[in-house]
Amino acid sequence: IALLFAEMEGGPQLPNAKPREKFARRLTESVAGLARDRDSLAVRQAGLHALGRITPIAAQAMPVFEEALQKDEEPGARRLAAYALSEVAANARASAFSDRLKTLELVVRAAGLGLRTNDDEQVRGHCLQGAEEAARALMDYILDFPGVTREDL
Repeated sequence: IALLFAEMEGGPQLPNAKPREKFARRLTESVAGLARDRDSLAVRQAGLHALGRITPIAAQAMPVFEEALQKDEEPGARRLAAYALSEVAANARASAFSDRLKTLELVVRAAGLGLRTNDDEQVRGHCLQGAEEAARALMDYILDFPGVTREDL
């Protein structure tokens, strides 16, 4: 089910995408429950993958990613949680203007946590990519203000 939810939303949002609510975003709580499943690694991993792709409600999704990055003993689950940070940051561009900044803040916080608590090279690399994607999305956020150009920055 989690993989179906992930595929319903397609790929990351384009940088200039217009803010719109995505259907699967409403499933954040359900997908987060799958991502926390302790009985099945496959379900947990599918849930983490889906949670990154559905443009989740960040306040509900980030604690799940942080928990996986800190406590999951399976490197595959930690890697998926770290990778999802990039997807959440990229998709934040299509979020309502008022939600964008909070989402990016939460992504950077989770990426920092992942960097501090993991020795796994892939987890650390994905956390760095998540922070980098958040920085790009923040630049786009700033450029959305009237009269601001790249030359101003």
